[in-house]
Amino acid sequence: MLSNDETFVLGFFSPGTSRKRYVGVWYKFSEDMVVWVANRDDPVNDNSGILTISTDGNLVLTHSDSQGLPLWSSNVSVSPSDTNTMAQLLDSGNLVLVNQDTNHSNVLWQSFDHPTHVLPNMKIGVDHSKNMYLTSWNSNNDPETGNCSLKTELYGSPQIILYNNHAKWGWLSERDAVFVSDKISRQSSNGTFDIILANNEDEVSTTWTVLDHSVHSIIVISGSGTSGSVQQRMAGRAAGVGRRLVSTKQMSVTSMVSVALLEFAIRTRLTG
Repeated sequence: MLSNDETFVLGFFSPGTSRKRYVGVWYKFSEDMVVWVANRDDPVNDNSGILTISTDGNLVLTHSDSQGLPLWSSNVSVSPSDTNTMAQLLDSGNLVLVNQDTNHSNVLWQSFDHPTHVLPNMKIGVDHSKNMYLTSWNSNNDPETGNCSLKTELYGSPQIILYNNHAKWGWLSERDAVFVSDKISRQSSNGTFDIILANNEDEVSTTWTVLDHSVHSIIVISGSGTSGSVQQRMAGRAAGVGRRLVSTKQMSVTSMVSVALLEFAIRTRLTG
């Protein structure tokens, strides 16, 4: 399945040297730019995986050895009036389950509420009791839930914390001016990136957007052993060739969630 603008693909893939198969979303120009994985903890071990809509309206993944039980499911409560559902891959990279009878306006489930990596226009934080956070892959060949996570903590002053297992590896708090009252928008000096920071009764969240659509980027949490890191992977269109991955940079937690990220990102050179 392709998004309408053909930027993103939904399908089966095998990361790196792995022979296991996963359902995921990635940038069309490179399977190395995976942005979301459905069955990251329950891979398909052969070619028999099927992604379909179940009779109760959910999006489900099954395979020949599962005896009818799903390896993965969107797992939402769908009322009898909403069971005429379909999956859509939006131009944002968000996979949504919608009701066909309401002109696709009723979103029952979305992948952006269950992030694997950070995409532009995706919220990280707490929004109407939904806690959206990141967890690392085990390795480049294995998207299974790893040791590191990036979470928004609401106790006292809000903090974004990078954990390795249960140990805090790094954090950023309100006194670092990331979270502010109500909601603000800050833009990078050349208008390429924008970051929206919200702290109100409905949500405490960070949303990062890319205003320059020639730049594609994701934020990845990685970790091994007792260490953890935040990486930014960027891709642009070099002269005379197609879009491709041109930069992978490691960043501090601070640079990931502050305006410093924006200035860092726009200084990254996209060259041939």
